[in-house]
Parts: sequence; structure tokens; C-alpha cells
Amino acid sequence: EVGIDGFRLDTFKHVNSEFWQDFLPAMRKVAADQGKSYFPMWGEIYDSDPGRIAEWIKRSALSEALDFPVQNAIAGYVIEESARALAETFDGDDLYITPVSDASKNGTFLGNHDMGRIGGFIYNRYKDPETSLKKLEIAHALLFALRGNPIVYYGDEFGLIGGRDKAARQSLFPTEVREWQSQPRIGMEESGTR
Repeated sequence: EVGIDGFRLDTFKHVNSEFWQDFLPAMRKVAADQGKSYFPMWGEIYDSDPGRIAEWIKRSALSEALDFPVQNAIAGYVIEESARALAETFDGDDLYITPVSDASKNGTFLGNHDMGRIGGFIYNRYKDPETSLKKLEIAHALLFALRGNPIVYYGDEFGLIGGRDKAARQSLFPTEVREWQSQPRIGMEESGTR
């Protein structure tokens, strides 16, 4: 009823670039024909090297990528308390410039279903509730203040810490999964069975 506003293209780098060179422009045309002047298609290129992300953007006609370099830099800043990775990452923004792309179109995020949650990264290092909450707040402030399109992984707003892969896919509702019932959350009580 409402249409589609864009795509997240999973495992983008595991599909040959010739396919993307045909698919992406064709999808942009379909979207434009339906009145959508901007139809983002964020390619998941799981790599924290801006040069490798930019290489895929350039050879595949991609306009937007999921910004793993920014994710890595924000996590490093909040957890390791060093801004070096942030500075180096933003120094590479020119790599993304093509006639259809630039760094401001990339999807920025703090964690996901594969790597785990930002809450988990923080909690593994800082168990103190006050410290972990402040660090989670800083991470989200950076997500929304820096360039790019911020993407919040569901449950991060509830302080879920999760784990890797399936352990980062918790339910937001009462659960029968014992591990999730008693798992700590940042800034909130455990989920329990409520």
C-alpha cells in the first residue's frame, strides 16, 4: 500500500559487479518512474577499509554503502577513547565521490545482526551501569550528528547487548529464551518474562 523507499543489499560484495551495473540503474529507473527522486540502495560490504568500500562503489554503479568504516571508528572512539580512527575514516571521504555517490549518502550504523550490538561492545568493556550508559549515549549522539544516513538496529534504544549473529536478534517482547530473559541491558532492567 505504501510502496518501497529503498533497499539494503545484503552480501553485496559476494555478487559480481556486472550484475550490479545492470540491476542498480534499472531499479533507479523503476523508482523514478514511480515518482521517487531518491531511492537509496545501501550495499553491505563488510569491510572497515574505506578504499575497499569505494572500490565496490565505483565498479558496481553503487550510490550508497553501509558505512562499516564509520561503524568501526565510532566503536573505537567510544570504547578505546581514541579519535584517531574517526579522523582517518573521514579523511577518506573523497574516495567515495563518483557522479552518483559521496560519503554523505552512506548508511551509518553502530552494530547489526551479524557483528553484534554496540551495547554489547560497550558492556563487554564497561560493566559499570553509569559508564556504559554514558558511552551508549555518546555513540548514538555521534551516529546522529555525523555525516551519512543513521540506521538504528532495533533494540539498541532499549539497551540490548546481545552477542554475535543469532545472539543479537533478541525479541522486544516477552520471551521464552532463558538467556535473553536474564541478559543485562544498558540503562534498563533485564527483560525477564514481561
